[in-house]
Amino acid sequence: MRSAMAAPSAAQSATPSAANMANPDESMDGVADAAGIPPSEAARLATHNAATEVAVYQLLTALQQLPAQQQAREVLLDVSLAADERRATAVLGGRLRAKTWSWHREDGALVGGFAGWLLDGSPLWMAGPGTSRVVLANYGKVLGQWLPTPWPREPGQCVEVALFTRYPLQEVVDLQGQPAAAGQLNGRFRVRFGTANLLDIASQGELFLLRDTRGPRLIARISEEEYVARVLDREASPAPSEAAKALAVTIRTYLQQNGQPKGECLSITDSTQHQRVAPRPATVAAREIAAWSAGVILVGGPVTYHAEQGGAGKLSWREAVAQANAGLTFDLILARAFPYLELGRGGQPGAQCQPLAEAERWLLAQRRSWRPRLDGEVGYEEPAGFAVCLLGSGRPYADKQRQRIYVRGLYSQQDRLDLAHEYLHLAFQSHPNGDDEAYIERWARHLILE
Repeated sequence: MRSAMAAPSAAQSATPSAANMANPDESMDGVADAAGIPPSEAARLATHNAATEVAVYQLLTALQQLPAQQQAREVLLDVSLAADERRATAVLGGRLRAKTWSWHREDGALVGGFAGWLLDGSPLWMAGPGTSRVVLANYGKVLGQWLPTPWPREPGQCVEVALFTRYPLQEVVDLQGQPAAAGQLNGRFRVRFGTANLLDIASQGELFLLRDTRGPRLIARISEEEYVARVLDREASPAPSEAAKALAVTIRTYLQQNGQPKGECLSITDSTQHQRVAPRPATVAAREIAAWSAGVILVGGPVTYHAEQGGAGKLSWREAVAQANAGLTFDLILARAFPYLELGRGGQPGAQCQPLAEAERWLLAQRRSWRPRLDGEVGYEEPAGFAVCLLGSGRPYADKQRQRIYVRGLYSQQDRLDLAHEYLHLAFQSHPNGDDEAYIERWARHLILE
């Protein structure tokens, strides 16, 4: 595996060229448009073909000089999220904004990799044996450990937060006890509430004090990723990291779903009704979690979360911590809390799971009558939550990681057999019986036909 984030020797070359950072049958037009490449430069790049080799330092220099990199990095998050059949996200998060490519050497050997940027705009390129899919599958974990987590150059849109909306402020004073002047705040201050409670706050220019007939009010204007980090600090903790990553994605999604447009910002209150926000800069650990997952949201439906309680469409922090301690990665934690949703970026289409509500209701009703017969079987454990999804093509199957069952419907006896069969795969997933097709099919027929 070869990788570069700085200019290597000119003898090292990158294939394909900067104009062809994709598989030969993929188009770079969308990325070029998003990157704002001038027509003259696009025409020059068009003279390269897929076999053109350029020195890696030339490729990195070209990436560093491309205009409109922000738009390109946003678009390329989709590539990272889809890489290695969506498995790469578990170790890369939102850190990598790159275009994959695959080609062959003169001796016929396959070579693949990617080229693009990190969140802070640092260009990078990587190549290894096999197609890009093979490279990511073989080296994904190493990349996850090796890639840095810089703070994003574009840390999301502005977020305007009305602080302490449920607790009327009596006064905001400096550390000498003098009332703070209205306007932008810099430094440390003390908030006195109507209940006589005191709270120390800190501002680096992001807090604004308003004084009007309603009394003193505090407004925070911060970036989206700083908002995510502050909510993480206030609502939970940056550890364990996989649980924190799952919550960070949920926080970001909730903001995008519930924030109200206000000029260039999203406006949201600091309250238990929405999300509570720390009135001081986020901790280093929380900022790292926010940066690691930057730009990643859940698409396909509404989300919420709670410290203790879980349920349909609700992440439980307590359960997420337990799952992280059991070894689950953040994407699998989210899949258990939101089985119908997918990881994506803002403005992208919905989940890949098309729910079969009738089939799910039927299965939930049936398993109550199946329970007395199955409870005595070694390894049987009812899934706490699962989703039944429409199968696009191929044979019915169960996705054990995401707790999903893919079937054609509930139209025939065979459909019901398929549904029972795939459900049993989930119910016995922690035991060798769960992989025994003959055992599973025998039980499915026993439950449906007898």
